[in-house]
Amino acid sequence: MKGLCCHLSGTARKPEDLKEQNGNFFKPGTESPQVTNDQLEAHEKVIDDYEQKEATLCEIIYGTIDRSMFVQIKSETTAAGVWKKLQSIHADKGSMFETDLITQLQAIRFSDGDSMRTHLMKMTELRDHLAEIGAPITDMSFNSYIQSSLSLTSCYQPLFTALSTTAHETGKPITSTSLVWHLSEEANNIAIEVNINRANAAMIATHAKGSGSSGRGKDKDKPKGKTGRKQCTNCKLKGHVKETCFAKGGGQEHDVAD
Repeated sequence: MKGLCCHLSGTARKPEDLKEQNGNFFKPGTESPQVTNDQLEAHEKVIDDYEQKEATLCEIIYGTIDRSMFVQIKSETTAAGVWKKLQSIHADKGSMFETDLITQLQAIRFSDGDSMRTHLMKMTELRDHLAEIGAPITDMSFNSYIQSSLSLTSCYQPLFTALSTTAHETGKPITSTSLVWHLSEEANNIAIEVNINRANAAMIATHAKGSGSSGRGKDKDKPKGKTGRKQCTNCKLKGHVKETCFAKGGGQEHDVAD
């Protein structure tokens, strides 16, 4: 829009400086003919136009980068040099970014209790970022990363075996889209089964607690203290037997409380 493409690509050339001698100006490499005032003014205008466009382009570039990036490129003498330096920095950064994304895909792991939906979404985002920077991965590689990420839990291994068997029998590989769908469904089924087991365990615990309370209640109804003491068949009082009854001449005194 501003007519700066040639300055960005580096095809714009800075006009040669004039040579001064005794107050007169000459074109470089020559001492004559002397540059006239009109020629000198036109030459200075060309230089000003070049410098203004260079400064405008640098100002545009500087306005799109942060301070740390500016420090790395400010020493370049031309706008084209600034742009090439900026490109090289981002090219190196892109390579490092790709390596970091691959490392994340290799290291990510799913643990029991994690959200399968969140886990798969994170892995899909990493794959999409790789595609955005021009380093896409194949479906087969992505499926391998997913399977490796579930190595800490064994409940999904039967699913992998079944899918592998199906792929072998049909001769059609499992796509990453299909694998993500099956894993999401399996995670939902496992979550439902866990909830059912928890509900059943709670019901059993409640029933066992109720049964225990009923047994203790029955114990409370039993008489305490002298319950089970023998009753004398002679005086009909409790606490002794007929043979030791005082009324029969025995040594056992009657229990006043009885």
